[in-house]
Amino acid sequence: MGEYFLNDTELNEELESISRTIDTIAETKELPLRTLFPDEFVRQYTNYANIRELLDASGHDISCQGDLEACRPNGFDEFICLKTEFQNWDTMLEMAVCEWIKVKLG
Repeated sequence: MGEYFLNDTELNEELESISRTIDTIAETKELPLRTLFPDEFVRQYTNYANIRELLDASGHDISCQGDLEACRPNGFDEFICLKTEFQNWDTMLEMAVCEWIKVKLG
């Protein structure tokens, strides 16, 4: 079976679509944790069912970004290292953002 190649028009349309999607992603100012960490992601990389369960199990009262940043020097990163496949919150967050972008790009 021969290879299929996009012609110039198809390629340009695809690149323009990707460019629009990237612009939309770049304009994102806030993203709920449940969106960034869908249940499938949490189940894949942890033994928890969802991000809320993971945060609750950390022993920290986390209900906003400020709470999350405040608990990091108090053992939260160690919890993430012990209970997930990540070294710390930053590496977990980075993976979640990459996967979210992949989904957005389709």
